[in-house]
Amino acid sequence: AGATIMALGATAANPELGLKIVPTGLNYFHPSKFRSRAVIDFGQPIDIPPELVEKYRKGGAAKREACDELLRIVSEGLKQVTLNTPDYETLKMVQAGRRLYQPTQHSLTMAQQVELTRRFIKGYSVYRDLPEVKELRDRIEDYNLQLRYYGIRDHQVDTMRIGRAEAGALFVWRLLWLLIMGLVALPGTVLNLPVFIVTGVVSKSKARAALAASTVKVRARDVIATWKILIALGLVPLLYTTYSILAVLFVRRAPLWAAGFVSGIADWPSSRIYLWSWALAAFMSYTALVFGEQAVDIVKSVRPLFLTLILGEEHTELLARQREELSDDITDLVNEL
Repeated sequence: AGATIMALGATAANPELGLKIVPTGLNYFHPSKFRSRAVIDFGQPIDIPPELVEKYRKGGAAKREACDELLRIVSEGLKQVTLNTPDYETLKMVQAGRRLYQPTQHSLTMAQQVELTRRFIKGYSVYRDLPEVKELRDRIEDYNLQLRYYGIRDHQVDTMRIGRAEAGALFVWRLLWLLIMGLVALPGTVLNLPVFIVTGVVSKSKARAALAASTVKVRARDVIATWKILIALGLVPLLYTTYSILAVLFVRRAPLWAAGFVSGIADWPSSRIYLWSWALAAFMSYTALVFGEQAVDIVKSVRPLFLTLILGEEHTELLARQREELSDDITDLVNEL
């Protein structure tokens, strides 16, 4: 409602302002991942209706009515640039159907994927009562259940379509790579452990409070992200400053066992030691962040390889075949409807 008060108030004070409201939708592909890709959609600019400005000037009940009406107009504009379903389960089902649908042999851009999902939602709302659509919905839900049972994602099904020998070699190599990554990322992880603990505890607490007070939030990830950023903005500089001061004190009062290690550094002025310590802490943190992200992707790819080793390619082929048949049937039905 704050946006409507600002828009109507500014226009009432200056009728020649020409103010417009532009609905903007943010559609994230991996909202919980750092530096997630996102598609930003801009809707049609909304003019401020003059009759609502007049109502706003009258004040009282008329002012509230003007704000409510403009809020309704803005909300309709936002629906055109965001994904909207009756519930979260429907959204998951529709997104699965969109992933399985194969309109061409070429990969779609991010913007095309968002637009396709929006059209799937609209199409499903129109045809959801057709018997063939209900049957496909049940099959999609069964496929999603299979994915949850195996603990994998849709795009990882093809990873399981390899022989046991190849799966074993990849499994061993990726475990070794994870070990190397872990050793490289360990110093930066240890340095930032206080930040991880404090931001995790506080942001989850705030998210629970936000979920309890809201009827529209699903996981309150926006609250979690906001509080993590706010806390980190103050805690990280404070932590690095502490580490840098400790480094200066260590060099100045190095014990005998460390005398050889700091012998050259001991001649540096304290300010130089402080700045180099700050830079080193930041570099180690960034290294841990980059390697950590790569490690998460590799960990996700290890499970399908392990399943192939345990179950054999004959068993995993059934899931891949189920996906292919479902994809063909969804594509045919969408083309028909």
